[in-house]
Amino acid sequence: MIIGFTGTQAGMEQAQRLAFQSVMLTLAVNGGVTEFHHGDCMGADAEAHSIVRGNLPHVEIHVHPPDKDSKRRFCEGDVMHEPAPYLDRNQHIVDASEIVVATPKENDEQVRSGTWATVRRTRKAGKGLVIVYPDGTLEAVNHK
Repeated sequence: MIIGFTGTQAGMEQAQRLAFQSVMLTLAVNGGVTEFHHGDCMGADAEAHSIVRGNLPHVEIHVHPPDKDSKRRFCEGDVMHEPAPYLDRNQHIVDASEIVVATPKENDEQVRSGTWATVRRTRKAGKGLVIVYPDGTLEAVNHK
């Protein structure tokens, strides 16, 4: 199973981190996660990278960096993709994934948010989606 990730540059709340870790472990047990794709940004991307690397060392991590270095974390993945503008990079993550896990900063969908824009792209693509809200509650949508 190929998992994509999108999250806030502010980083995950503690409950969100714990719920994300639980989601990833559950997906690994139930479907055998083989790849994890993220956008190499400060905050949630870097946190998710560490959680996956620490708990699922067999999972191949794909890093899709932005074309601007200012918010990049230069995570060491197993596969490094070419840097791309934020919106293109986010689309590449959605395209590569079967399920996208999102950890937004807000409980309500926002217009000017890369995380929420990626959620909308995931829905439009008909991919599986798990939203992990700041308080750790989950919303799962399986479009398949």
